[in-house]
Amino acid sequence: MRGSEAIGADRSCSFARILLLAVTLGGLILAISLLIAAKDVVLLAMLAVLFAVMLDGGVRFLRTYLPIARWGALLLLWLALMALVASGSLLLAPQVMTDMEALRERIPQALAQLDNTLQRIDWGHEAVDQLSALQESGTLHQTARRFLGFFSSVLGAVTGTLVMIVLGLFIASEPRVYEQGALRLLLPRWRARAADVFEAIGRALRWWLLGRFVSMAVVFVLTWIGLLLLGLPLAFLLALIAGLLSFVPTFGPLLSAVPAILVGLSTGPEQALWVAFLYLGIQLVESYGVTPFIERRAVRLPPAVLLIFQLVMGVLAGALGVLLATPVLVVLMVLTSMLYLEDRLGEAVELP
Repeated sequence: MRGSEAIGADRSCSFARILLLAVTLGGLILAISLLIAAKDVVLLAMLAVLFAVMLDGGVRFLRTYLPIARWGALLLLWLALMALVASGSLLLAPQVMTDMEALRERIPQALAQLDNTLQRIDWGHEAVDQLSALQESGTLHQTARRFLGFFSSVLGAVTGTLVMIVLGLFIASEPRVYEQGALRLLLPRWRARAADVFEAIGRALRWWLLGRFVSMAVVFVLTWIGLLLLGLPLAFLLALIAGLLSFVPTFGPLLSAVPAILVGLSTGPEQALWVAFLYLGIQLVESYGVTPFIERRAVRLPPAVLLIFQLVMGVLAGALGVLLATPVLVVLMVLTSMLYLEDRLGEAVELP
């Protein structure tokens, strides 16, 4: 009798475990489905958090030297950013607009020259025909729109940027409120460790952002000087594009080299080759000189892991996924270091 009762209890326990596993898997699948359906909103929220982290870093810096409240430091920082953007727009907008118009004229010329060159080669002729057929079918345009998401239109880009700024300001104004709200969702015994993890993630992201801004400035200056020495037209605009796109490791420098090489091609094949060598050299300096120096205070990201993660994020979430792949990987590296290597395995880890 007792044996049959034990067997019944075991069956009930096994059924409960199977039911719990099924509910857990169902909830996980539902959560992933919701994330995929609302990926644009999730990515926009992540972008706002990154913007808030940048503002928080500036606020912390100001409060280190000025005895003012947090809202005062945030207001001062915001006014300084607005003044910088306004003055930069007034000073640089005329030249940038002029260069953009000249770039629009040069790119078709360079593409036509490239097309004529490829038409003389067997494989090049086939490649041009396939690309023309793909462009006429509209598949290329649809793929680009899907990859860019809601930033594919001017209205979507403006709306997304405004939402990101507003959300970022809200989060940066009272970060402790949102942090405490997240901690309340955890069990009491986990909250102290979770607070340490949140602080480490914020610190790592602040150092990563600082490193990116330094890298962008270095790439801009080196590219501008190099293009001026080569005598390439539109040097300032091309250097500005290179500096901005270097925010995205790996893919940013590749994309920024395309218009520069096309402009060089419009003046001659040799010039295009020298431009390609220049961009390659600057990328080597940034990758093996600037980045290792910065990563002494930031989370080190293995290049192969970063490239794979960027490809995965690009497939799942398009252009914003590629843009946010590196900071997301920084967060994952901190979580792995603290919660697995340190807490689970007992290994000592170094964090920024």
